[in-house]
Amino acid sequence: MPTIPRVVVANKHGESLVGMLHHAGSNKVVILCHGFVACKRKRRRISVRQLQEEADDLHSVVSYLYQEKYHVTAVVGHSKGGSVVVLYASIYGDVPMVVNLSGRFYLEKGVEERLGKEFMDRINKEGYIDVLNKSGKVLYRVTKDSLMERLNTDMHPASLSISKECRFFTIHGSADKIIPVEDAYEFAKLIPNHKLHIIKKANHGYTSHPAPEQRVLVTNTHGENLVGLLHHTGSKKVVVLCHGFTASKECVIVTESEGEFQYGNYRKEADDLHSVVSYLYQEKYDVAAIVGHSKGGDVVVLYASIYNDVPMVVNLSGRFDLEKGIEERLGKEFIDRVNKEGYIDVTNKSGKFWYRVTKESLMERLNTDMRAASLSISKECRFFTIHGSADEVIPVEDAYEFAKLIPNHKLHVIEGANHCYTAHRKELCDAVVESITSIEV
Repeated sequence: MPTIPRVVVANKHGESLVGMLHHAGSNKVVILCHGFVACKRKRRRISVRQLQEEADDLHSVVSYLYQEKYHVTAVVGHSKGGSVVVLYASIYGDVPMVVNLSGRFYLEKGVEERLGKEFMDRINKEGYIDVLNKSGKVLYRVTKDSLMERLNTDMHPASLSISKECRFFTIHGSADKIIPVEDAYEFAKLIPNHKLHIIKKANHGYTSHPAPEQRVLVTNTHGENLVGLLHHTGSKKVVVLCHGFTASKECVIVTESEGEFQYGNYRKEADDLHSVVSYLYQEKYDVAAIVGHSKGGDVVVLYASIYNDVPMVVNLSGRFDLEKGIEERLGKEFIDRVNKEGYIDVTNKSGKFWYRVTKESLMERLNTDMRAASLSISKECRFFTIHGSADEVIPVEDAYEFAKLIPNHKLHVIEGANHCYTAHRKELCDAVVESITSIEV
């Protein structure tokens, strides 16, 4: 088994910070910050550091990695580490993404549970409190300075100080008994560019998560690795979810799957999906349905028109007329530009390169006929289209076109929902589950 390099970084106080650097064949790294009384390895003595000091220590690590030519894509912190990465993002603007796992918003809470009811009287009298483990030995010492620093740390202004350029994600367990899930909602209210994900029934250490995930690698027909997450639910029935344009299986960090990103590529993505479905059947799973959103919706339509090996398909907000929507992304003169240069580079809001559209991929999209594909779908395949009436990216009229042509089809329009169903997540989930579990044809 390969050894994991031990890295020593000096902080601004000249103290040595020790971490483990896992080499994954890339210069991109994610920094993991452990929680209270945890560390990369179990050890006998525990050092209780102040939140601000830990944020500064994290900055020393980030600076070291940049100096060593690594690209820090994200910092991730759990529990106390979650609070640390919030503070870090409020002070330093040098990482593009932050993930807060079960961090505490109200830092005045949770103290009494650890230190006892009379903790203020005790610490004012002695200047410290020694916390004991179950065998009665000293686990760590809380000084008056460190306690007051915690009580005086306000996560409200820290959250408001985080730049909107920083993509921020909070993940929390609904059954967390140490830091209640309500803290996660407070972060969600205040941090500008924020997404919240609640894991149902998960506790603080996520040991009770009812559906463990397995990272699965499937090789496509081109020899490229496709990476997915298989959620085990105790059943052999599975539903395959296909993400939309520029999204990934997590909708957080760019996908791990190999192969070049393509603007079009619809048929290749349908072939990739077939590789995944074939793998699952080979592993004795029963593929109950394939579900695709946006571009993924078009992929599952094409899939159903070519392969007849899944009983049900759900198209979420897929586009019927693939000639539309291009000008909005590429500009009015996109045909002239792509004919002249052979490609168009698309930039993000900050003007940085996002992705390249080649002439080949653009023409593949323009030559993909969803009308012919819809008419080719077997009537044995149960097909559902779900679309938001207020979709600002792909108009709901596209959904009605699918409904006219696909033989065994049901249409469900969610009133007021936009393209990503941001205010209608429950209605979307209910509609998808109802479609998959219904027995009517």
